Amino acid sequence: MKKFIICKGFMAIINFDANSDISFEQSNLYLSHDISRFITSDKVFQKIANCIGSFLKGDWGCIHRDDIQLNNEALKTGDRILVAYLIDKTKIWIIADACNEPKKRIITVLFPSEY
Repeated sequence: MKKFIICKGFMAIINFDANSDISFEQSNLYLSHDISRFITSDKVFQKIANCIGSFLKGDWGCIHRDDIQLNNEALKTGDRILVAYLIDKTKIWIIADACNEPKKRIITVLFPSEY
């Protein structure tokens, strides 16, 4: 499946598999202020979208194996999921928080310094 996203006039495509092992749907997607400022081209925005797509496929990025286990448990319990990816040597985090709708998560992309 594909989902188009737009930020500051830049467009990107999130590719994800509707049949993945992820047991939740994206409710809303938020980009932090600094991530929005980091997006200076379609190319950079697409790299962020690729990270979101990887996340939605269950790829937890570059986190410790203990955190991978916690994220896998969070899929069952509804707890927060936190993942990390590198974009051109810059680390970003993606956090998925539960929302009021069952089986849906609010997704936020931010820098670790913004947490």
